[in-house]
Amino acid sequence: LRYAFIRMNRLLHGIRTDFHDIDDTDQLVIKCSRPGAEYIGHHKLYELDYHTFRYDGEIDVAAFARSEPARLRYLARELLEQMSSAEKIFVVQRTDPPLTQGEVMPLLLELKEKNPKAALLYVTALGPDFPELHARVELCGRGLYHGYLRSLAPPNDAYKCDVEGWTAICSTVVRSL
Repeated sequence: LRYAFIRMNRLLHGIRTDFHDIDDTDQLVIKCSRPGAEYIGHHKLYELDYHTFRYDGEIDVAAFARSEPARLRYLARELLEQMSSAEKIFVVQRTDPPLTQGEVMPLLLELKEKNPKAALLYVTALGPDFPELHARVELCGRGLYHGYLRSLAPPNDAYKCDVEGWTAICSTVVRSL
């Protein structure tokens, strides 16, 4: 479930219930904001909005909507399996308001319950106030990292991310594992 927006409480609910009903077709809406734009998926139960990387005019929307619940089930199963294997660094971010350590601690505890070696990186935007912290990472506790970037990609344009900053942050976390 990458390139997605989900509230922390809904993410925790999903993890605790193994994303029960993620494949419920009645909960899923596929929409496109304008001609030629990307279709965005919305799961009502989980309040999950996600990129489909499918565009208006390129797909049969009805067929895509029928196949999407199975893909969501697969992605949820993959996420849960990856949590258990601890081969990944789990990353969360939120632009407004920025995530706090207190908000991400319950997620870290869920990850650690599935695998004690799990690592969580939460990333916040600095804005113009602290340029010296750009691409820095703090170790906040065993398996918890806080990364800083000048800015985060806008929610409606994931392609406008700071690739150099993200690479530096992720490399730092990998080296510390």
